Amino acid sequence: MLGIFLRGMLMGAADIVPGVSGGTVALLVGVYERFIGALAALGPRTLVDFTRLFRPAESVESREGRNKSQQENVKAFLRNYDLLFLLSLASGIVVAVLLASRVIPELISRYPAESNAFFLGLIATSTLVPIRLMMDVKGSILAPTLFGLVAGWCAYALAGLESLQANESLLVVAASGALAICAMVLPGVSGSHLLKTFGQYEATLRALHDRDVIHLGALMCGMALGLMLFVRVLKWLLAHFPRATLGTLIGFMIGSLRSVWPFINSQGNACAPRAEDLYLCVYVASGALIVLCLVFLEMRNRKHTFKKSSALTTQVAVAKKASDEH
Repeated sequence: MLGIFLRGMLMGAADIVPGVSGGTVALLVGVYERFIGALAALGPRTLVDFTRLFRPAESVESREGRNKSQQENVKAFLRNYDLLFLLSLASGIVVAVLLASRVIPELISRYPAESNAFFLGLIATSTLVPIRLMMDVKGSILAPTLFGLVAGWCAYALAGLESLQANESLLVVAASGALAICAMVLPGVSGSHLLKTFGQYEATLRALHDRDVIHLGALMCGMALGLMLFVRVLKWLLAHFPRATLGTLIGFMIGSLRSVWPFINSQGNACAPRAEDLYLCVYVASGALIVLCLVFLEMRNRKHTFKKSSALTTQVAVAKKASDEH
């Protein structure tokens, strides 16, 4: 579970950065579909199952039998809802958010162009992940292209929104949390950027620093509500319309590049790279290289897992054949 914890830390660090999506990192490190599936499984039924967790079977009378029954119930509960995975990932996210909320905003403030250049390379190259997943699914290219274009335009428009005046009403904080967590789940859509748009980003960082339980509680309630409503829909879309959904995610990722574009002219407007901006290309290449290395490692791990699975299947088939002959 250490690997899952570290992946969670990468997601949490990304969620702190306006313009970068934790969902993009989840896709990149190979936990996105499992993450969505585990979140979608949570709901009212989870609470019902939890209340039944420590009830031993009525037919079991001995104390040893009741303890064994309870242990089996706990193991089944953790397995059915993939809670060890979720808890490990969530722990990494929380630790990274608490640590990165003190460091990353300061780095971005001091080195805005260099930071954006690095994130540009990171996000742009990350589109290889959903593109590769989409290529594994047969179907027409028309729907993914159309949905991708619409999603790209929406992400581009969102990235250009001006920040609203801060409103620290608990209802506004909860609503902002609900929208932000939906964005954090979607690759390419930055939850931190939406919080910044709604005037809640600085207030949230301040609440984390000051341990403002009331503000953070309202934010967490909004996030929990947003997850319950949104993740189930996203899981259903990935199961029934995988190519169109992945095409939409690719569009979101490409459109969001506007928020991290590092090449700015003297008037403060985005422009093409100039001669004096060539040093920024080193940061772009650094971000891209990190993604390419992670993609390579993920593909190698998947190939190794496939070989082990094939070998195990062959061994089982040979054993079964030998048993039938006897």
